[in-house]
Amino acid sequence: MFKISFCTAIKNRLHHLKLTLPQNITNNEDYDRLQFIILDYNSTDGLEKWVKSKLKKHIESGKLIYYRYPKSAFFHRSHSRNIAFKLADGDIVCNIDADNITNKGFAAFVNQTFEQNNNIFLTPGSGDLGLKPDFMGRICCQKNDFNIIGGYDESMEGYGFEDHDLTNRLEALGRVKTGIPPKFLNAIFHDDFERVSEERIYKMLHGLYLSHVTPRRSDVIFLLNNGTYLYGTIIDRTTIKSADLKVAFQPQRNGHHYTLKNADWMCGEWAEGENGIVFSKLNKDRSGVAYKKFNSDTIGNATKRYHKVINQELITNLILFQSQFKNRTKMKNNLLNKISITSDSFDQDIVFKNFDNDCNVNV
Repeated sequence: MFKISFCTAIKNRLHHLKLTLPQNITNNEDYDRLQFIILDYNSTDGLEKWVKSKLKKHIESGKLIYYRYPKSAFFHRSHSRNIAFKLADGDIVCNIDADNITNKGFAAFVNQTFEQNNNIFLTPGSGDLGLKPDFMGRICCQKNDFNIIGGYDESMEGYGFEDHDLTNRLEALGRVKTGIPPKFLNAIFHDDFERVSEERIYKMLHGLYLSHVTPRRSDVIFLLNNGTYLYGTIIDRTTIKSADLKVAFQPQRNGHHYTLKNADWMCGEWAEGENGIVFSKLNKDRSGVAYKKFNSDTIGNATKRYHKVINQELITNLILFQSQFKNRTKMKNNLLNKISITSDSFDQDIVFKNFDNDCNVNV
């Protein structure tokens, strides 16, 4: 019988954990060699107080271990999961997101599956991109395998593809992808805003401007409150041949719906000028573009106007695209070049265990 660790890294999602964690403990109480690891990634919503008051018996029994990482201003999905997995002492480690419900008997299923064949890892279904995002983070593997491949790639910031990248590298190690049956996949469904609301780019967003150039092309500028910006041209790939009547009504097979015109986002510095915004490159060349401020919501010049995005759903979608484009590009590069990952959190982080600020653990 394997020792299994269910690991949850969380920042300000107590409203989900209140519904899922007690249920997950109950759903798996038939499996003795199971521990729950909660990594509080510097939450401010009362998570520590709730765990201490409501789950005391599980802390005392050792079934649940609570760790707090106090240094994070933003949620970093890969970094937080690496810490949680490092702290776990199970033979098998499973990522269970705060909104995930395992359903009854999941730990026993994990044990049975690995006993039948330990040259595997578990993910939802076949790993197709069409699966609901609420389930995609559910990955179980041997901890030794996780350590060998270097864990999650911490150069992937923001939301998306860090889990696909991890499974790619597990497959490159020779482990066989094995599907988790739908009966064990349950979650609290929520909107995309909750996926990005604690991310660095959202927390640092000063303003977001959009210019529709053609029906299939839009230019976007992210202004961040540290004085830097990101600029890129988003292309709608599904409309590439829409003018051709022979293909206009056929399903398009272009991979991802949206892509970036260039290989990466252009980045640089911005500053408020006397009449608008001045942009420059990171080489400190101050001879960059200047956009006049026409009103509180519009910047641009004689030939081009950018309008401030105020719709929350559109802001969320643009942030999701920004992070997913970077991460999927990194994932493809890792896969192509068979890159070995070295994660910083495996060596230099300190967390506090079970509400004791004098009991710190080097990770």
